Amino acid sequence: MNLACASAPTGPRGLFAELLTAPDYSLKDVLNYFKGVIGGDDYYGQALDGPMMREDLPALGTDFSIPVFIVEGAEDDVTPASLAQTYFDQITAPKKSFLLMPHAGHMALLTQSDAFLKFLVTDVRPVAIAANH
Repeated sequence: MNLACASAPTGPRGLFAELLTAPDYSLKDVLNYFKGVIGGDDYYGQALDGPMMREDLPALGTDFSIPVFIVEGAEDDVTPASLAQTYFDQITAPKKSFLLMPHAGHMALLTQSDAFLKFLVTDVRPVAIAANH
């Protein structure tokens, strides 16, 4: 199984393996990631897996006065692409763009960093440049 295309890492070992195969991550980057995620106060478990996983985003709002960009792994089992797409479709914004990364899971930004960079350059950068002129 190619962990770079896995739908979602399975536990800490799967995540560690997926991070190790991420193109632009050094071993130091991976270790620092885990220090931040698994820190003594269990920030990840308390802040991310808890309240954030229960938020109803459409109820919080779908009308934005700023550009909105969503990047999603097509095989993401943590935040399913269909839910992200449904939310995106409800959004009104001056500019919006949705990147669905095929064969990518929850760690799509790490495992397909080239596709993410291309999206930033072609979709996000022009909007940022226009906003500064």
